[in-house]
This record gives sequence, C-alpha cells and structure tokens, in this order.
Amino acid sequence: MISGVATVGAIELVHLTFIGSGISPASVEFSPRLTVIYGASDTGKSFVVESIDFALGAGKNLRQIAELQPYSYVLLGVKLPDERIITLRRNVTGGQIGLFEGDFRHNPHSVQPRMISPKHNPKSLNNISRILLRELDLDDYQVRTNKQNKTRMLSLRDLCHLCIIDETRMQAPRSPVVPTGQYTSQTVERSIFGSLLRGEDDSGLQQASGGSETKKINKGKIEVLERARAEFAKQDTSKESTDELRRQLIRLISVVESQGASVAEVVREKDRILSERSEYSASNEAYGARIVEIDVMIARFDLLLQQYDSDLARLDMVNEAGNILGLFEPGVCVFCGAEPEHQVLATHVADETNSLGVAVEAEVAKTLLLRDDLRLTIEDLRQQHADLVARQRDVQANLRRYDNLISDLDRRLEPLEEDLSSFLESRSRVEGILGIRDQLATIDRILSEVGKIEGNDVVEAATFDAASLREFASTMRDILESWGVPESGSVRFDLESFDIEVGGRLRATRGKGMRAVLHSGFTTAFAQYCFDRDLPHPGFIVLDSPVVTYRAPHVAKLKSNTPTEEDEYMPTSVVDGLYSYLESAFDGQSVVVENIDPPTLEDPESSSIYFSGSLTQGRYGLFPPIVKSGD
Repeated sequence: MISGVATVGAIELVHLTFIGSGISPASVEFSPRLTVIYGASDTGKSFVVESIDFALGAGKNLRQIAELQPYSYVLLGVKLPDERIITLRRNVTGGQIGLFEGDFRHNPHSVQPRMISPKHNPKSLNNISRILLRELDLDDYQVRTNKQNKTRMLSLRDLCHLCIIDETRMQAPRSPVVPTGQYTSQTVERSIFGSLLRGEDDSGLQQASGGSETKKINKGKIEVLERARAEFAKQDTSKESTDELRRQLIRLISVVESQGASVAEVVREKDRILSERSEYSASNEAYGARIVEIDVMIARFDLLLQQYDSDLARLDMVNEAGNILGLFEPGVCVFCGAEPEHQVLATHVADETNSLGVAVEAEVAKTLLLRDDLRLTIEDLRQQHADLVARQRDVQANLRRYDNLISDLDRRLEPLEEDLSSFLESRSRVEGILGIRDQLATIDRILSEVGKIEGNDVVEAATFDAASLREFASTMRDILESWGVPESGSVRFDLESFDIEVGGRLRATRGKGMRAVLHSGFTTAFAQYCFDRDLPHPGFIVLDSPVVTYRAPHVAKLKSNTPTEEDEYMPTSVVDGLYSYLESAFDGQSVVVENIDPPTLEDPESSSIYFSGSLTQGRYGLFPPIVKSGD
C-alpha cells in the first residue's frame, strides 16, 4: 500500500475541530499514517475518540463537560477514496449533520451545508451511513439478523464498532466481535464480522419457507452436515482428549518460546562474531593490497637502483676515456673538434680534459645522492613490508580464531534449530487437531439445532468459514508476535465463545492489560486482513488506551505486593512493538490515545500530540484551559 493508507475504498480522518461564537477553534490534526495523542489525565484525550464517533453519527449528543460549554459545533474533516475532502458539522447537543464539500476549520456562514441524518435509513440516501457506505462500496450490503436468515442492510455504526474502540470496550471482557454485549444483537454482530471476513454479504441466504418444504430442506442439510462431519472425523487421528490437547498446546507454546529464545541468543552471538570477523577480514584485505603495492614499488625501485649503478659505471668510463684522449698527437681536438690552427697548443687539450673531468665528477656526485636516497626509500619500504606482513599474520590468526568460534556456534545451533523445528511441527499438529475438533463441535451444534426444528425455524447459517478464520488468526498472530506479546505463538478464534484465544487462554479470562492489548491486536488484524485481500474496510482505526496498564507498573507494586488478576503486565517492549508496527507496517491510518509517552516516531507521515495539562508547558489539552474571573 502507498503512504501507509489502504487504497481500496478507504477514507481518511483529516482533522477534528470545535468551533463556537467569539472563541478560537480548538483543533486536532490527524496524520495520514499514525497520530498519537498522549499526556496527562483529564486533558480531553478520550474525548477526541468520543467526538470522532459522534461526528460520524453516534449518540444523541456529546458528553457535556465543562470545557465544551463555549463551543457549538464539532467539525470532522474526512478525505474520501477519490481524494475529495468533506467536512461533517454536528451540533454538540446532537441533531442532524451538515455536510460541506471541502475542508473547513470554521463555520462557513456563506456556504449552506447539505443536511443529512446521523441515523441509518435503508429507504433514503440522505444519511451519513448510506453516504459513506457508498464510498466504501458497502451500500446495500446485507447481513443476517436471526436464525431464520432474515437480513438487513449494513450500517455505518456496524463498521465503527469494529474500528473505533473506546477505553471501556478496550478492556471489557466481552468478545470484540459483539461490541454491544446485548444478547439480541449477537447474531447480527457475529454475522457482520463473519461476512466481512468472507468478503461476501448474506443476501444469498434462503429464508425459512415453512411446513414440509422446510423439513425437506433441513433433511438435506442434515445429510450434508453428516458427510462433512465424517470427513472431519477422519482427519482427527489423535486419541487424546481435547483438554489434554489444550494442555499440550500450552506446554508446547512455552517450550517453543524458550527454545526460540535459545536459538535467538546463539544467532545474536553469531551475528556479533560475524560482525567482528568482517572487520578483521577488511583489515586483512587492506594489508594484502598494501603489501602488493609495496612489492611492486620495491621491484621498480630496484630497477632504478640498477640504472643508477649503470650510470655511475658509464660516468667512470667517460672520465677514464677523457684522460686517455688527452694523450693523443696534435691534430683536430677530440673534445671540441677545433682545427690545430685554432688551438692554443700549450693549454687547449689540458683545459678541455679538465672541463670534462669536472662535469663527470658533478654528474657522479648527483647520481650518488639520488642512489643513496633511493636506497633509504627501498630500506623504508622493506621495513613497511615486514611490519605489514606481521600485522597481516596476526589478523589472519584472529580470522582463524573467529572461524573456529563460528563453527562451534553452528554446531550448537544445529540441534537447537532441529528441536525448535520439531516443537513447531508438534504445535502445528496439535493446533490442527484442535481446529478440526472446533469444526466438529460447530457441526454438532448445528445438527443439534436442526434436530430441534419446529414450525418455521431453520438452522442458523454458518457465520464463519474455517479458511477465513485461520487466515485471520494467522494475521493476528503475526501482528502480536511483531509487538512482542507473550504467548502469541498460538492464536485461534474460539467459535463457542466467539472470542480470541492466545496461548491457550481466552481473552476474556486475561487481566485488563492483556485484554486491552489483545483487543488492539484484534482491531488492527481485522483491518490489515481486509487491506491484504482488498476487502471493504473504513481504512482507519482509533484505539483508546491500548497499553494503559504499562503506565508506571511500579505504582501498582506500591499499592500491593501481591498482583491482582487485573495486574497482568507485559514487557515494556510491547509498547515499542505496537507503535513501530502501526507506523511502519500497518497499511491503514491509525489514531492512538494513550497516557504514556510513545517512542520517537520516525515517519514524516506520523505525528504525536502532547496534552500536558500545564499552562506553561506545551499544549494544555484538547481545549484551552477555562480562565475563571479573578484569575
């Protein structure tokens, strides 16, 4: 995906702005990839989440807080899939939504908005639900509402439940699939999640027809279900009980984590040694190259030294020849070629002989100086050569030592990796058998329901299919593992509770800290699952307090030396893992509200906003502080 935002029918939050008469707007800008709003309590962080949901049609009015009194409207800027920006305006006391074409951060008195209803209406297009669902290619998307396969149109509220998670729901023990927690809504909420995972709506379901025809249909269904059950039963080759398999899975997860840690430790040690060896290897290559250069230079300088020796021998010969030539009979001068009549017979030959001797001596002196300098240079190069050879010998000894260490680590690593592979294979086998038994349990439940059919009742249609559930669980497992969540090597969706099971334990049975992290993982995984398969999704997630229990764990210890069920803390590295994933790997837009300071964000399309709660430091909060008279 480009720019970290899902591109298939996705929308993007641009800004949230509060406006009122005679007061400056209070605004929060949302980055395309990740926006983190953090800081002191009671500064309006969670109110941001409420206000986003409210602007998209939730509730009858905003929670009335003192800071909201001067403001009349909330504006929400939304970028549509075609890059157009619209602004939604809603009175803080509720009522209809005004829709403006364009990006507004104030009340545009000169422009009249299109007034639309905040409530979904399948018979009208003039409501926020139908308008945005059309942009997401989800308009007229049908979802099942009861066991008789009656359907209704999907609403924007149904989607917001899956992507805007407030702090209460984040930590609640009920399944993320059933956000309202109401028994009467469970069927449709399960159907919404299941159909979105499958990538097809429930419009093709056949409703109850009644009487003998229904019985014939049910009889056919029973036959199909029994054949499917028989096929699944063939694949269940284990004689252990389901409880025993679950205990095995928990043990295997623990062993895999321990073995994986051992493998990782050896790999880290090997990486360190390889890094150090590479430095010695680079030094060895550098020494070798320099030694070759010096060998070439010495060879060339030896040739030049031989040339100097030859020149000296030649000069000595010339000097000797001059002395001999000075003994010749009078005639044409052998030195300058002058005729006898032009020579001074008494001194000419002697002068010429002396001049030649002086010249030869000067050339000999110069050549001797050059030869002596060259000999010193050659001696220095030979010393450098000897030093480099000694250093290279030491480096090569270290290379051999590191090679031995690497070989030892490889011998240690091989059995560890083999054991880890064996444990992973065993874990996959147990998970596969448990998955088969889940399918058998589902089929048995449906067969039981069919057996109770009376009148016009029909069997409840299969809400989920096994393939999409496995793929979703795999996506969530990868995300939780990237965050560093303990026990995340095993993730499955439990059909009986319609909840996530991690490390053999349902989310509902965990402490509120783990429940919050797992709900965040569920919401993130659902979005990423849709992005990876070009399935419809709003394109953004809003998470309120996903890692709230990481806020100064030592405070909890001060209150009590004995952790409670609620004090399920995890490594603080999970915080870094969560933010790193949302910033660099998540293909949608995310808004995170949290009390703790986030890690430093690197991506230019991400931002963090600090609500200090202080009049002297940074931004006070969502709203400026209320200044009382006399202050």
